[in-house]
Amino acid sequence: VGHYMEDGHCIRTVHAEMNALIQCAKEGISTKNTEIYVPHFPCINCTKALLQAGVVKITYKANYRPHAFAIELMEQKGVSYVQHDVPEVHLGMDD
Repeated sequence: VGHYMEDGHCIRTVHAEMNALIQCAKEGISTKNTEIYVPHFPCINCTKALLQAGVVKITYKANYRPHAFAIELMEQKGVSYVQHDVPEVHLGMDD
């Protein structure tokens, strides 16, 4: 359990984008002309997979290491990408 780091990246996990695509494929759900909401700007490999899967809009929270080629591919395909700042909500408990 924990991170298995290689070249500064955890190779033990699957990115949220890939996990979503795998789950859709497993359940027989089409991803053509869909939107996806993810925690971070997609890495280049996730970007390529999302474009091949037919995703047309990517909404992400954190602008984490946006790759210039990922942006170029999205723009070439006409895929919109939007950063959405979700406010943090703190729930307090009365003592």
